[in-house]
Amino acid sequence: MANGEAHVLVHPVTTFRALRLDAAGGSPLRRPALLLLFLGCAVSFLASGRPSIRLIADGAQSFAFVPFCELAGLAVSLRVGRRRVPVTRAIDPFLTGNAPWLLWIVIISLASTVSRPILWTLHLFAVSGLPPAIWSAIIDFHFFREITDADSRAAVRGVLVQRAVAWSLATLYFFGIAIWPEVAGRIGW
Repeated sequence: MANGEAHVLVHPVTTFRALRLDAAGGSPLRRPALLLLFLGCAVSFLASGRPSIRLIADGAQSFAFVPFCELAGLAVSLRVGRRRVPVTRAIDPFLTGNAPWLLWIVIISLASTVSRPILWTLHLFAVSGLPPAIWSAIIDFHFFREITDADSRAAVRGVLVQRAVAWSLATLYFFGIAIWPEVAGRIGW
């Protein structure tokens, strides 16, 4: 993980204050690319137990909807907030808050090298995903407090709006892709 991601895991307030003071800001593509790299590596490790350029690229391409959905949720939550922060300026600090998920991806990927991921259940993934979901929500709360100057209530609203939009879009996309062949077959396409 990058330095910002490692620091935000333990010190979200100071991390976001430092990122806010960074006048130049980060590249709006840097952290979405980092997320895609981690997702691609996870796909490679889960599928083969080792890194493979082809599987990493395929995994990153397959999960490209994840940062898109996160950023769509961010854009909506920023519009709902009182202080207008340009989305392009907020992308880099916001995606720093993916650190718990990146750590989870590393742990799942490492676990797949010593066990058989094909035997893992959806329940196991759901339960193991609860700590990073809660941890990242706390980090995102601090993002809204420090980067957008939101009070506590507005910061909670920002987290809830971002999650509602992002997770709804991701679920619709993911299950839409999975369900479409069934729907197309039933309507004769």
